[in-house]
Amino acid sequence: MCIIGTALQVHESFPFILAANRDEFIQRPASSAHWWNGNFVAGKDLSQGGTWLGLAQDGKIGALTNVRAPEEDGLAEYSRGMLIPLWLKEGEITSLLEKKFKFGGFNMFYGTIKDLYYVSNKTNKFIKLETGIHTISNADLSTEWPKTAQLKKDFESFMDLPKNQLIEALFSALYKKEKWPDKVLPDTGVGLELERSLSPAFIEMEDYGTRCSTVILVNNDGVATFIERSFRPQEKEVCYQFQLQIKPDK
Repeated sequence: MCIIGTALQVHESFPFILAANRDEFIQRPASSAHWWNGNFVAGKDLSQGGTWLGLAQDGKIGALTNVRAPEEDGLAEYSRGMLIPLWLKEGEITSLLEKKFKFGGFNMFYGTIKDLYYVSNKTNKFIKLETGIHTISNADLSTEWPKTAQLKKDFESFMDLPKNQLIEALFSALYKKEKWPDKVLPDTGVGLELERSLSPAFIEMEDYGTRCSTVILVNNDGVATFIERSFRPQEKEVCYQFQLQIKPDK
């Protein structure tokens, strides 16, 4: 997952909103979002058995991105994708976070639809997210990239839309493919040509890119709508609507 936006207590009808893209190598096997033993809805990385984003019926949620650090690729002892299933199923993540430096670099939003937190093993930050709009990609939460700034701006313009229009507007924001000018690109050590290719919200490269987009809405009654649209290696849409056991604060 390489870009995530969330709106907490901003929309009148949907106090919890999350929209995210997962970027990954095209040939890495994965399955679309589905119920994991009736516990939570998430896609699955069939290579390591973890996930990048999931929502449980009791209101727990987790979503993560990698932190771009090419010099560390392939050196991690544990897969980042282990973090979210353990949180969603067991409600226990402390033991893994104590070992967080044995994972590849990650940013993670986790908690519940009422209380959401940010943690990273690259900055050792642990922050409760306040009411408002928050966006993140492959750098620290406090580091704004052009595509995260644009996603935040898009979120702000959507907060009066009714449900169906809101869903399509969020997906449209995730679909933006325009590359940003060189002068505003970050320098993450991958070279200018690759920085250009990775600069849009929606990435299209031959062997790597945006595999799926996900929109999650939770209304004031605690009814969740979870929509995932997959693109490569094949197109597919799945949608789940279910009652959560807790309701967002109004």
